[in-house]
Amino acid sequence: MFLAPAPHLLQYFDILEQEGNAVQKFRKDLKAQGIVTAFIDLIQSSDAECLKALESLKSWFLSVDRPSSQKEIVHREFSGLSKVIDQLKRLQPSTPFESLSGAYKAKNYERLLELVELKDISSLNIEELEMASDAAYASKNANQVMKYCRELIYRNPSHSRALILMGALYFQQESFEKSAQCFRKLLEKQPQNQIARDYLQKMRRDFSSSKPSVVKRSSSRARRRWRRKPVNHSMMCNSFDSLFAQDVRVRSLSAGGCLIQADSPPKEFNFSLMLQNKQPVRGYARLIYQKDQKHWGVKFEHLSPREEDLINLHLAV
Repeated sequence: MFLAPAPHLLQYFDILEQEGNAVQKFRKDLKAQGIVTAFIDLIQSSDAECLKALESLKSWFLSVDRPSSQKEIVHREFSGLSKVIDQLKRLQPSTPFESLSGAYKAKNYERLLELVELKDISSLNIEELEMASDAAYASKNANQVMKYCRELIYRNPSHSRALILMGALYFQQESFEKSAQCFRKLLEKQPQNQIARDYLQKMRRDFSSSKPSVVKRSSSRARRRWRRKPVNHSMMCNSFDSLFAQDVRVRSLSAGGCLIQADSPPKEFNFSLMLQNKQPVRGYARLIYQKDQKHWGVKFEHLSPREEDLINLHLAV
């Protein structure tokens, strides 16, 4: 287990390792401020806090087994970070909301989600959550759509935009019953909402006897989801309530979940699973049972049909 100043940076370093010549790309990205910008919020609050986080990042990078000559290069690159931080301070907008709003207006959804992920979700106001959920939906990031929409609904159970986005996402994932629940709930508060009416009408039409293929396809996917096979893979888990990431072993796998070997894994976490076909599957998961002191049953939540197909293809089911 190791300190992870920002969870998405772990994925960044995973990519570096896969592409080879990691230090050369690290230097290039550093000069482009691609790494340092991940600590913008820390910079706004405290220099010392930012430098401590950067030092943790450097320690993780140097912990990877690599020639000492490469490690010396990394040391040199980090030695000039204080100057870069000073430059970034001068470039910073006056408020965190201003940076989110600017990214949203420019349709720079990837940057907006990076900024939002650096914050505690409870600190976001309604408008920021709406921007984040819109950006996640536009980026086809199902896990983040659910995360921000659920927070909106927690604060306002009849939030129309959140219900529409969740209903549309469930529809795309062929979870028609959950999709219908979202749109019916919306119609309780807004009986004339045309978007909800259109989706419900489409579901009724698709499930009619004239189109049995939709039912058949959905049923087939549900059966394949739980066909589990033994594997021995590594999976990275990032919990929501700390800055720690954990590397666990996956002992069996299906498109619906897996059995992991780990010491006290978090109850809920984001995961990154690299399959042997080099296709990454990333999403949200939660523990559903404990087999013994070392093994835990995990259920995947809100994987897209494409991600389920990647797992099924890997398992040949």
